[in-house]
Amino acid sequence: MQTVVWGRVDAVSLIDRVARVDLRRFALDEIKDRRLPQPALRWEQEWGEFKSDAIWLAGFQEALVPVDGGVWHPINRGRAHVLGTAPMPNLAPFFAAAIVGRVNHQSGGGALRITHAGAPFDYGLTLGRVRQTLPYFQFDPVAGRIRSSHPINRFASADFEISGDSATWRGEVAYTRDVPMTSMAGQTLTATSLEAAAGVEFFPGGRDTRVNLQMLLRSVDVGQATFELQRYASINGEVETSFDQGRWKAGLRFAGGLNINDSYLSPRLTFVGWEPHELYITVHWFSGEPRGFGGFMRNNNAVAVGVKTRF
Repeated sequence: MQTVVWGRVDAVSLIDRVARVDLRRFALDEIKDRRLPQPALRWEQEWGEFKSDAIWLAGFQEALVPVDGGVWHPINRGRAHVLGTAPMPNLAPFFAAAIVGRVNHQSGGGALRITHAGAPFDYGLTLGRVRQTLPYFQFDPVAGRIRSSHPINRFASADFEISGDSATWRGEVAYTRDVPMTSMAGQTLTATSLEAAAGVEFFPGGRDTRVNLQMLLRSVDVGQATFELQRYASINGEVETSFDQGRWKAGLRFAGGLNINDSYLSPRLTFVGWEPHELYITVHWFSGEPRGFGGFMRNNNAVAVGVKTRF
């Protein structure tokens, strides 16, 4: 069993395509807690300053999603739309009664990543033909069914990381073919996408405070109108600091759309002075247009209190 997390940019990595995703709590947890082990054949080899990492997913395992009707499920029956699309009021009766199923897939495909490490500049190239772990939903009003499928995507990407005395800069760019989209008539289309992500991490005023800022740009070429966004730009990041001799941590995760109204804020307070236990309270606040994740989840604002421990 392998848990493979590729990429340099946190949260919005364009290379993180071979890991199995856990969506049961949407995006509330950290990336490492939203990636699951899966059967895979993997070969890692170092060639001096270069390293190759090849993986083959002989048996595909799709992302874990919440149960149908759960608050974090990517289908909203009441508003007649799925995560990432505009509402479809003309299909409201269909959404209310549709049976949700899935398409069974065999192989998950494979990918090859080559990286070069050499301070202060690291870079990498990735080629892949893999099934997307996130579901794409196909509508069949005649049969009264919504089917989740995981089409094969072909992609090529490049990435870099520059470490300096005051900040670490990261960037990724990816070109993808066979991206599934939905026409205004409900038909499945295939498109190409070009995406870029960039981030900077720095520690203002010493090592007690960490700031991580990122930007994502996405452009899809499909040739006709679709329910999904074809242009998207967003910023996201995290600010974290400690105080009281490291016994407390305070943080803020955030994300926001630049070309649409799409917002997420999550302040967090953690007490770590009772090792190995951590006590925390965090807030998750969503807002925005329906096609953004903030608008889709806008009725799911939550406050969570919990304990994390190690044995």
